[in-house]
Amino acid sequence: MNQTFFALVFLTLFSAACSSTIKKETEKSIEKVVVNEATIVLHQNSKGKERFPLKDTINISLESIETSSGSCSSLNLTFAENDGGRVNSFDLFLPAAPQLKWHQTRDGGFELYETKLPYTLHGDNYVPYKDALRDTEIRASAYLQSIIKSPDGTAMMYFRYNEITIISMDFKDGKANLEMNLKLVSEQMSDPVYGSYNADVHFVVKNFASSMMMVD
Repeated sequence: MNQTFFALVFLTLFSAACSSTIKKETEKSIEKVVVNEATIVLHQNSKGKERFPLKDTINISLESIETSSGSCSSLNLTFAENDGGRVNSFDLFLPAAPQLKWHQTRDGGFELYETKLPYTLHGDNYVPYKDALRDTEIRASAYLQSIIKSPDGTAMMYFRYNEITIISMDFKDGKANLEMNLKLVSEQMSDPVYGSYNADVHFVVKNFASSMMMVD
């Protein structure tokens, strides 16, 4: 009887300790999620004469979010910060397309029309609309830039979208809440001295002020 009692007490204490450990680990993992900041992980595919002058993992704070509506509906995000004298920035321009239907709501918000989230769009299917005023496509773009005083000057890398995943999205009352994963591939227009790169990007936006621009 005593042995059974002590065994039950031991199992109860052990279970409580495990639950406490799991809770602490969960809390730690939640704390690691930094909001209003992009995490960019660079993977070098082919070597050039030099490596791109930033670390393999870069964290850049969100600076602005702007949506547009009218002849061009789009989502624009700019991340920028000064990292020890080097100014780093990361810009994303995501115009509407048949499979990426940005849409202004009646209450002044912004949404992905008739689309269930989470939603993934592969780069091959990201065929943009044509400009309403010109017979040209409105191309999506992404670029990472690092500026430092001479002699190094500016380093820049252009990317195309290989995959876009919108996990959550809510634009309301001038505030943006958004989570996205991006897979990018460097374009040939990037300086060939750095070789070619892939980039994995993740960001979580929480209650960040956004603005709307009307495009004629």
